[in-house]
Amino acid sequence: AVVVSLGSDGALLATPQGSLRFSAIPMRALSGVGAGDAMVAAITVGLSRDWSMSKSVRYGIAVGAAMLLTPGTRPCTRADAERLFEVAEEPVEERGERLLGLDVHARRRAGQGLQLRRRGARLRDERAVLRGGG
Repeated sequence: AVVVSLGSDGALLATPQGSLRFSAIPMRALSGVGAGDAMVAAITVGLSRDWSMSKSVRYGIAVGAAMLLTPGTRPCTRADAERLFEVAEEPVEERGERLLGLDVHARRRAGQGLQLRRRGARLRDERAVLRGGG
């Protein structure tokens, strides 16, 4: 299996059985330092827990996104990682010529735009509560 991080476009998992596209968790980044490394580490943790590859990649996306919430080189919090893992979406199967086209989800995102903005606002509100900001 090969996992390709696509940054703000999510990730792609390619296996002999097929390919899956994982959506990114929408949020405003404080820093991207260590996000990719955290994603790889979290995928490894998931696999060491005998999770499926798909669940492990979702966990990797959540931990990578949690790193975006931390300034500089500070590590993310477990609470942020677990909260983001709960909202990480299930992947969508990719087929043929659409496999690496980054515009594949443009139509899908257009329909989900409001939902994603609401989820992003909810996550910002939850982080404020965690940090004592109300």
